[in-house]
Amino acid sequence: LFGTLKRRLGLPRHFGWNWDALNDALRDLSWLPAGTSRVTLLHDGVPFGAESTTLRRIYLELLAGLVSDPPTEGPR
Repeated sequence: LFGTLKRRLGLPRHFGWNWDALNDALRDLSWLPAGTSRVTLLHDGVPFGAESTTLRRIYLELLAGLVSDPPTEGPR
């Protein structure tokens, strides 16, 4: 998941490859190219299968936190 998001979103080079780093990158959008006004994540299905319920829960909680308390500066 981290590799896909880094590649598809163009996360910054200093991205730390962990949940805290992903949360930080999605809260501070200053790394986005100028003129970008929105980040939208679309999934064909929820990442992580039934064998990885903990990882799925962590990811969904991270996304829910971003929705309930979105970044206040920079593009969204």
